[in-house]
Amino acid sequence: MNLVESIASAIARLDIDEVQRQYFFQDEAVIIDSFIPEAELAPIVGKLDGLRSMMHRSRVPGIKKSSSVNRHVLDRAIPAVREMYQSPALVNFLNGLTDRKLQFCPQADPHTCTLYCYLDEGDYFAGHYDTNYYRGTRFTVLLGLVNDTQSKLVAELYKKDDSRENRVVEIALKPGTLVVFNCHRLYHWVTPLGKEEERIVLAMEYVTDPRRSRFQQLVSNIKDAVIYFGFKETFNPR
Repeated sequence: MNLVESIASAIARLDIDEVQRQYFFQDEAVIIDSFIPEAELAPIVGKLDGLRSMMHRSRVPGIKKSSSVNRHVLDRAIPAVREMYQSPALVNFLNGLTDRKLQFCPQADPHTCTLYCYLDEGDYFAGHYDTNYYRGTRFTVLLGLVNDTQSKLVAELYKKDDSRENRVVEIALKPGTLVVFNCHRLYHWVTPLGKEEERIVLAMEYVTDPRRSRFQQLVSNIKDAVIYFGFKETFNPR
């Protein structure tokens, strides 16, 4: 079974109405444990070691310390990621879940599909909303790949909803766990990695309107170059 088939099978097993109820109750965020069986992630996980030399290491004090792999590298090295990202079953599921018509990010956007790699002791990401540089609303889909760590993804629900009390949720992104959220709504962070631990997550981005101005694209690229991928891979991908 390839990953596209795994996605379709995983969605068929869900109680879609219940998942959508949780999504909107939790201010447009939902966690689906064991979405894909760990063994079926082999087309991606089996190639991670070969990407070590392509991971861009960055440290921005007060913001993050970790490594990343951009969509241009993934397109070449692990085509299964692009196939999963563009899977009709996944897109249709996300459209129904979010009650929006989602579209793919442009080919030039290095952040469309990204590996977030926490590999060294103390790697972390401080609290933030995922910044959006598109005209439409942006949604993030996280898929756990490697989780040999006590580090957690921590989310603060209802931070922008004055009518509800904030609630903090800790998420262990075990292999196969899926998280979907509206980037404008969910404040989140990653707690520091311990000694001899590893955490690798695949992030996929979708938008309701992929149009953006040249200025928005420039600012987005500068942010990606500084925080995630480096200037060479952002502006002149191999």
